[in-house]
Amino acid sequence: MARQEESHAGQTGVAPLQNGADAFAARILLADAAVSSIDAQYYIWHDDLTGTLLLGALRRAAERGVRVRLLLDDNGTSGLDPELATLDAHPMIEVRLWNPFNLRRFKMLSYGFDFFRLNRRMHNKSFT
Repeated sequence: MARQEESHAGQTGVAPLQNGADAFAARILLADAAVSSIDAQYYIWHDDLTGTLLLGALRRAAERGVRVRLLLDDNGTSGLDPELATLDAHPMIEVRLWNPFNLRRFKMLSYGFDFFRLNRRMHNKSFT
């Protein structure tokens, strides 16, 4: 990509990534190279290897003084409340939940009381 960047100096562009491994590696590299801010949106975030590695990259960025804003659909954050609260406590990290559930421990039960609101989900995936 460096060659393309040089031939289009001062311009912006998009480089679609065709497979998940490349896209994940790009996110880690972008987080590690960030100097001012990171804005990320995800529909589902798991406490698995990729989720842990990406959170680590976001933490490292925040420790360098990068402002990190993370917007997650609450439907995809099961079991992550303690981790997300710890992240949000960092002065350089802001965590927000899209369409949060009122019943934190019994999310599925919430659908019975508030289906029409909770059925609106944020399927965005973005990392800038």
